[in-house]
Amino acid sequence: MRNLTGQFRALVVAATIGFAPLAHAADTAIPATPEAGSFKIGIEPWLGYGQWHVAEAKGLFKASGLSDVQIVNFTEDKDINAALASGQLDAANIATHTA
Repeated sequence: MRNLTGQFRALVVAATIGFAPLAHAADTAIPATPEAGSFKIGIEPWLGYGQWHVAEAKGLFKASGLSDVQIVNFTEDKDINAALASGQLDAANIATHTA
C-alpha cells in the first residue's frame, strides 16, 4: 500500500508540473473585466444547478460585473445540447455522460 501511495503522489506532482505552463497561459488570457453583452447559460432541473438561481437572486452576477446573465431552463438533454451546439447558448451545465 505504501508504494501505491508514493506512486500516486508522484503522478499528482508530475501532472501538476506538466499542466503548470498551460495554467499560466490561461491566466494571462483571461481579461480583467467581463466583455459587454449578454451571457446565456442553459441548465436543467437538478438540485446541483440551483447555485445559478441563488447567484441570480442575490445579485452575484451584477456584483461581478456581469450585467446580463440569462439562465435558460431546459427539461431534456437533447434540447440543451442542441441549443449549445447551434450557438443559442454561451454555456451549459450538462452532465458528463451527455457532454
